[in-house]
Amino acid sequence: FNGRATYGVRWGNLSGGSVNPEAFLFRNNIVNGADYGVYIENTVQPLLYITHNHINCYVEGIHLDGAKYGLIQGDLFYTSLNPPAPSTDSYIDINLISIEGMDIVDNIYRQPRFSIQRRHVNINPLVANGGISVKINDHGYYASTSVSPIYVGPLASNIEIILPEWIQSYDFVSYPSDLVEVDPAATNVVV
Repeated sequence: FNGRATYGVRWGNLSGGSVNPEAFLFRNNIVNGADYGVYIENTVQPLLYITHNHINCYVEGIHLDGAKYGLIQGDLFYTSLNPPAPSTDSYIDINLISIEGMDIVDNIYRQPRFSIQRRHVNINPLVANGGISVKINDHGYYASTSVSPIYVGPLASNIEIILPEWIQSYDFVSYPSDLVEVDPAATNVVV
């Protein structure tokens, strides 16, 4: 996908009926210019793989609201410059609203030479235990943000985060000293 749209890829039980689609496999694609790159909603989908994609969007790269057991791996995330609409100075690469058993590994976060409030991974479920067994082990931090790039919300639980051993020192790379912000109410979070 390359162009202007609200969604680059939108998937899930969009009708709200009792049938849920299964096995979402999205790999080796380019999503460029949408507000939301990959938007998954309203599903209890038991298998989800988003791997080896280039995702360059305006609001969120990947939005997961209702997914079970998946992998987000080897993706390259950028934020688009000068969004025509909506205008925002915050961005989320991977937004986990309701998930179970998700591995997020070996992704790269790049950004042009400007700073915004950017989260690489936002785990902020709307219901208790809505973020269960999430493992994060990314290494490509090449962006600039004024907020912690990983956020764990109050209703999240069972989260394991392995931080990169070093962050490349380019003149446009800038992160706060705390790479992870964990709400005190979150449970069983290991960094």
